[in-house]
Amino acid sequence: MRLVCLALVLLVGGRAAADARDEFYRGANLAQEGRPKEAVEILSRIADQGPSEPFADDALLEVARLREEKLGDPLGAAQAYERLVAEFPQSRLVIRARRRAEALRAALGPDGSGAAPLAAFQDVLSSFAARPREESMARVERLLADYPAWTDAPRARLWLGALREQRGELDGAMAEYRRVTDAVAEGEWAVRGWRARGDLLLLEGDLDGAAAAYRRVTELARTPTERAMASAAEERLATASERRVWERVAWVILAGFLGFMLISARRAAGSFSAALRGLVRPPTEALYLLPIAALLTAAALTEHVLLGHAVTLVALGGVAIAWLNGAVLAFSPPGRARVALHIALCAAAVVAIAVIAVLRGQLVDLIAETWQHGTE
Repeated sequence: MRLVCLALVLLVGGRAAADARDEFYRGANLAQEGRPKEAVEILSRIADQGPSEPFADDALLEVARLREEKLGDPLGAAQAYERLVAEFPQSRLVIRARRRAEALRAALGPDGSGAAPLAAFQDVLSSFAARPREESMARVERLLADYPAWTDAPRARLWLGALREQRGELDGAMAEYRRVTDAVAEGEWAVRGWRARGDLLLLEGDLDGAAAAYRRVTELARTPTERAMASAAEERLATASERRVWERVAWVILAGFLGFMLISARRAAGSFSAALRGLVRPPTEALYLLPIAALLTAAALTEHVLLGHAVTLVALGGVAIAWLNGAVLAFSPPGRARVALHIALCAAAVVAIAVIAVLRGQLVDLIAETWQHGTE
């Protein structure tokens, strides 16, 4: 009889667990179908069963996420995260829930007045892919104007700055980063603001300015995450300094190429005025390359601003090299040795321009990542 009772208990328990599992996945599917309210109702019933239900903590975490990201209820999301920490202390999800609860409470402010702007900002983030980027940015700008005292405004400003930076609006991006560092004297957002300022200055080639910004990051860093950001900033600055040396070497090579071509033209033409008149006339090579360079430049600028600038520099530099080389060779029939020398010098100049374009566009890491992981 005892064995029969035990078997019945296990059977009922297994059936209940299966039912809870099915309900959990039904709620998850409803969330994916764009029905978050119905999903929260189902998942809340599972969470209410307490620690004895294996899916209860997962359900509660999903409830919190949906309230935060889909239902515009950051306060309810914070409460759900806190409930998970309190009622499921042994759950593997506790650390994640605690971090989100702390972040939401900080964004909400001590009196909870940040609930409305936080919900509006989350709606912008959730629908970002479905809206024109300009519209999303305009919504956040209005949001910041309507809630100037919002405690989570620095995060929104950093988001705006990053988007402006991606669009090539570097002055606008720096203005957003400065607003963050002017408004917040210490803490995570101050560290992130100074880090963003340093990164942008580095992008613009201002190593001294970047070094000063990164020093502020190091001075303000307190938590392990902030100290990790400071360490990464120092490494990035050191790498940029090394790359600056290579960029200077490339400029020296280009200067040598230009000097050689001008001297060669002067000797072949007999005077600088005659040489300049000959160099002004575009050779066939340049006329052939110009439309190709224009097409490549236009295509690149529509895809990625920084990549577009690099492609533009390489394309125009290639046309200039071909122009100079073709014009100089047109002054007199070249011999084999001279042709070989010109080929070597042109190849060196092309490599130098490519190095400058890649380094100035901060594309070394992007190229390395693409090489390692592919275009996806």
